[in-house]
Amino acid sequence: MHYFSKFYYNYTIILTRLLGILLTFILVFHFNANATNYTSEASGGDWETNGTWVGGSAPGTTLSSGDSVFIVSSVTYVSDLKINGVVVISSAGSLKGYTKTIKVGNGSNSGELYNSGVINAKKVEVKGLDKTYVSGIPYLYNADTIVTGKMHSGTNSEAGTSSSGKTTNATTGYILISSTLGDAKGELHVDGELENCGIIEAETKFKVHGSSVLCCGAIYTPLVEFDINKDRPGTLGCINICTTSGSSTEPTYEVKDGTSRSSLVNFTDNEGSGSGGFHTDTDFSIDSNNTYSCGTSLTGATWGGLGSDPLPVELTSFTAYKEGNHIVLTWKTQSELNNDFFTLERSHNGQIWSFVSELKGAGNSNTTQTYSATDRIDFPNIMYYRLSQTDFDGNKTYFPLRSIEINATASTFQYALFPNPANEQLHISGEISEVEEIMILDETGRVMPNNWSKYETEATIDVSNFKTGVYTIHIVRTNGVENHRAIISNL
Repeated sequence: MHYFSKFYYNYTIILTRLLGILLTFILVFHFNANATNYTSEASGGDWETNGTWVGGSAPGTTLSSGDSVFIVSSVTYVSDLKINGVVVISSAGSLKGYTKTIKVGNGSNSGELYNSGVINAKKVEVKGLDKTYVSGIPYLYNADTIVTGKMHSGTNSEAGTSSSGKTTNATTGYILISSTLGDAKGELHVDGELENCGIIEAETKFKVHGSSVLCCGAIYTPLVEFDINKDRPGTLGCINICTTSGSSTEPTYEVKDGTSRSSLVNFTDNEGSGSGGFHTDTDFSIDSNNTYSCGTSLTGATWGGLGSDPLPVELTSFTAYKEGNHIVLTWKTQSELNNDFFTLERSHNGQIWSFVSELKGAGNSNTTQTYSATDRIDFPNIMYYRLSQTDFDGNKTYFPLRSIEINATASTFQYALFPNPANEQLHISGEISEVEEIMILDETGRVMPNNWSKYETEATIDVSNFKTGVYTIHIVRTNGVENHRAIISNL
């Protein structure tokens, strides 16, 4: 934040600002004085085992507000995890406990979980304090894979009151809600805010009440249930809902009044009236132009696929690697819309962020743009970086975090995959001359036959015949193997 500018004309205002900065510093230092940060060892292990964590001290199964956990390896858990602090799972990390629940917020308006790896859980809850709304908190951000038996995002609130609890599933995100995982129900239950830009499969039902659902991703389920729940109708914005990927069979739509419909178009018969492009009733509100059922909206519009709502920036890669006494950070965009500038920040604990660099964006572009920035190394540790984009209207979008171990002698990732999700072709960029083999494994671990081509600057994999799902990409090179996850979305 810039506290001194040409708009501050007198000494009194400057002095007031200085006192404010000093007070903020004192409060932040006091608040974080007793905070604890945990980072998993490379070997991983059980959450409650001291040896799993750097420093030999395990976090409790209830993570206090202000504390942070960074998972850079495979960590398991055998008790319910209650998250009131911040948990960050890197692309190389996983958090697995099929028989237990992860509770983000645990009934309080705090708690954040950022996943760029894999989460397995009996149930995932993102629930704040009942009847007390706080925007965007508790918060779950998924950029890769979650497999669970039930997912419940948002709390019950009174009429006219929003629900605390927000979930974002990025365009690279895949959430499977299984009906066969333990005693789970296979149900996606949304009371709060759901930004689904990727793929969610709810094998039993998608229950919508007191919520808003948007971001133009896909939800595959056999049943959509509208439940007014304390006079808070569920709102469907830009989203595509179908029974399965590529199917033309619509789910059943049930309303609390006891009626059901076999098609989205049946909602236009006699229920309520439209307002501002929305078809509304006491139990539901449907965006007539942008809510799709198996690819078609109430007005006959066609779904454009994942992320079909224009995004300000389509990021294809964001990497960090050590070079001498500096960290080099690079990112590429495939397209940019009204992009003013990027901001790069760093943190050693995931809570207090400091400015690294600001780079001017390309404004509007449909060609690949490459950006790079460097950061000094202050001390041996794991450092976390976040990248944000600000458009010309001042709106800001954050991208998934990146982490790097300062002691590491090689880059975190030598290769980048794009686009992700992919449909016809998946591209790999990096030191292609070192690539000896590329293997693709499905979710069961089965090696998939694939045709890949090696060029001077990138490799290309034909994925046109692959089913929609999450795949592991093994890139075998001369000095090791690098693993990535990719979503194939052949709709």
